[in-house]
This record gives sequence, C-alpha cells and structure tokens, in this order.
Amino acid sequence: MAAFPGVTAVCSGAILSTYQRTRIEAVCGRLGLLSLSPLWQRPQREVLDAMIAAGVDAALVKTAGVGLTPQRHLGKTIGALRAHFQELHDLYDFHVCGEGGEYETFTLDCPAFRRRIVLDETEIVEGEGEGAGTLVIKAYHLEDKDDEEGAAGA
Repeated sequence: MAAFPGVTAVCSGAILSTYQRTRIEAVCGRLGLLSLSPLWQRPQREVLDAMIAAGVDAALVKTAGVGLTPQRHLGKTIGALRAHFQELHDLYDFHVCGEGGEYETFTLDCPAFRRRIVLDETEIVEGEGEGAGTLVIKAYHLEDKDDEEGAAGA
C-alpha cells in the first residue's frame, strides 16, 4: 500500500454473491482497508435500470446462463438486452445483473470515460455447455465524445 498511501477503502459491486463480498472483505482486512459494498442486497432490476439510465454501455463478453446463446447475445449491450433479461428472470429466476454467473460484461462507455471504446473486430468462441461462450476482442479503437458527453469533471 506504500504506492497508494491515500487509499483507505475498496468499493465493490457485489450485489448478492456472499463469496465475492467476503473475499474482498478478507483482502481488505489483510491490507487494513475498509470494504464498501453499496449495492449489497439491492434489488437487481433497480441496479440494472440505474446503470442503464446513468449511461453505462456494457456489452456481454461471456454467456453461461439459461436463455443466452453466444451467437445471439454476445456483443449486445445490457440496455438492448434489458427486456430479455427480465423475461429470463420471470421464467428461470435469472439474475438480471449476471450475479449468478449468467453473463460477464465489458464496459464500452460510461459518463466517467473521456472516450468510448469501439469494437472493430471480435470473435465468438463457443464454450462447453449449453449457452456458454466468450466474445474475444481482437481489435478496438477509442472514439472521442462530444463535449457534453465527456467524463464528468474532465
């Protein structure tokens, strides 16, 4: 921690995973840091809707849940898939934020970014098991935003 003397806490996005939260708490405890989990046990639909409303543009880069298929869903954003996630939740108790490992995302843009990430070349690699797959990012570029879109305080 000598490299970051001003750091006193770690903030995580764990919502329901006790495993994630306790692992982070254990590391923080060893380092003498405070562990913050502001999303802990918040309703997932509220969290997902808040992220989308705040301008988080995150694309699925891994699928491993019922109702998701690599060819159809990888590379799509959480905003584009919001209604589908809700349908899957209603049918299968799908975790709409992916907290159960149903999917992983890569953030392409958000209000804190000065430039957005644009994926130029990707490859879908199908995994073992139904619906399992990964989006491999092979090439990307950064794109400037309009002045009003730029990072807060930038």
